[in-house]
Amino acid sequence: MGWFDVSLVLLKERKIPKSYLLDLHRKFETISLDLEIDNEEFIIFNFTRDEKEKEIRYLNHSMSVNDVIGALCEWSGLGLLSYRHPKFNFPITICYRTWDDKLLDGFTIGFNGHEGFSKRKEKNNS
Repeated sequence: MGWFDVSLVLLKERKIPKSYLLDLHRKFETISLDLEIDNEEFIIFNFTRDEKEKEIRYLNHSMSVNDVIGALCEWSGLGLLSYRHPKFNFPITICYRTWDDKLLDGFTIGFNGHEGFSKRKEKNNS
């Protein structure tokens, strides 16, 4: 059995997604919050306002943060990425949100204890 918690963060002013996210990731690096870029990781894309959907996109270890942010921002509905902090056992997911498929309105930050614990435990036992 796991636990799941999500918090919504709304921006005071709507932002152009790519430039805002690149700046946000530079700030994340200063607190050791790293985007997970590995062959097991992927982007989950949100539905657009007109109900279009996009298949998940798998990442690979040769991609940079700029590559991943670029791929996320190519989709107007944006989506979810996974992060890690060295002092926190569980993955942190951030789902970037837009209400109009143009500008970034905010994001949700989520924690899934069960999934994170299972994944971390498997890696430690290997």
